[in-house]
Amino acid sequence: MDYVLGDNDIKYKEEAEFSVLAGKNGTHGKRAFIVGYNDYAVKNPHHRAASGLLMAEDPREQRHILWGALAGGPDGSDGHNDATNDWVENEVTIDYNACLPAAAAGMYALYGTKDMAVTPNFPPDDEKRVYGGGNGSDGGSGYWVEAIAYDVLNNDGSGATNVSFKVLSGESSPSKNISVRYFFNVSENNKPDIYEVKELYDQSSTEDGEVGADGVISGPHKYDKLPDTYYAEISWEDYVIANAGKKYQFSVGFYGKGYTDSTTNQYVFYQFDPKNDWSYDGLKMGKNTDFFAVDDPPEERYDHICVYADGVLVGGIEPDGSKPEPKETTTTAPKTTTTKNTTTTAKLTTSTTTAAGPDVPSSKVTRYGDANLDDNVTVADAVAILQYIGNKDKYKLEATGKANADCCDVGDGITGNDALAIQKLDAKVIKSLPAKSK
Repeated sequence: MDYVLGDNDIKYKEEAEFSVLAGKNGTHGKRAFIVGYNDYAVKNPHHRAASGLLMAEDPREQRHILWGALAGGPDGSDGHNDATNDWVENEVTIDYNACLPAAAAGMYALYGTKDMAVTPNFPPDDEKRVYGGGNGSDGGSGYWVEAIAYDVLNNDGSGATNVSFKVLSGESSPSKNISVRYFFNVSENNKPDIYEVKELYDQSSTEDGEVGADGVISGPHKYDKLPDTYYAEISWEDYVIANAGKKYQFSVGFYGKGYTDSTTNQYVFYQFDPKNDWSYDGLKMGKNTDFFAVDDPPEERYDHICVYADGVLVGGIEPDGSKPEPKETTTTAPKTTTTKNTTTTAKLTTSTTTAAGPDVPSSKVTRYGDANLDDNVTVADAVAILQYIGNKDKYKLEATGKANADCCDVGDGITGNDALAIQKLDAKVIKSLPAKSK
């Protein structure tokens, strides 16, 4: 256990040929293998929900802390790779994670002292980190885009910007009707009709087309709040694109378009210059191979590409500076009353449920410990008791099962000590039931 918790100075007393851990806590240095245990504990378990990432190969900081999870541990050379994509050394599979809390609970029940009591208000509130580098966070944490782009320029001065993006969200139930807008300025040519917006690749329709996924691009559309500003819009209907991990790639620009100069009678090409485009300024630029990268995804959060849910801005910053409206929260402030000698602050009103006392069975016992009435006393009965304690409406016990379940400190009702007594009987720590906790 000391090794698991990161002690660097463990020296095992077994003979050399049986000693697995030879004194130092691995080539990785000091490390605890229980997530959240301390500052040098594992931080990147192989767990999709905790990571909040779209793929295990993403090396960024995980969005949540998977408190108490036991990682797979070191390799045969006593080294350890604290990376999300390491499904061996950082795996948090259920077999050994089931054993850890059971062992800890058993040790606490048998040897626990007051100073080992559960830390109050633990675990702390989830930080819900909004991951993604680049130009981000000012546009809110409800929805955002991660993107990368590259320019394609012709010798005649025409060209286009190719953009690849994914939609992400911090919402627990993202909208099924999302649209994304890329804003650009046409003042250099003053000819909005020469611009074309084209789909290059839609991963959602390629992989989820059978369920109706289809990103539909349209535009250019006029942005009515500023002159010379237009946008391309990509929309999904009845499909959750946010956090789906599906890339959408498109281009904005024009090729080979121009006019005949009336003075020289020469054909003049319109020049493509995206530098004054709202959604281009600050956008991470890369190369075409970045569009299909899997390891170490190159996209970065970028708030000048905006996200809308049912037509309402929910992520990003529009060209005029508009941002998503903050969510309304209702808070009742505590009332303060002042008298001549004292000041008292009233507590906020909360809804609480008070237990009605111990759940004392009223039926007769047929066999102590046989909570599930299968004529045996096994760990299954302990599980039935714990489930019943946790949710009496969902995990019901028959009247006789309740009587049988009260097998430790008979008469005090059905408690966790009854389940513990059955486990002790199963492990042959005690010989019979009923038992006493002390």
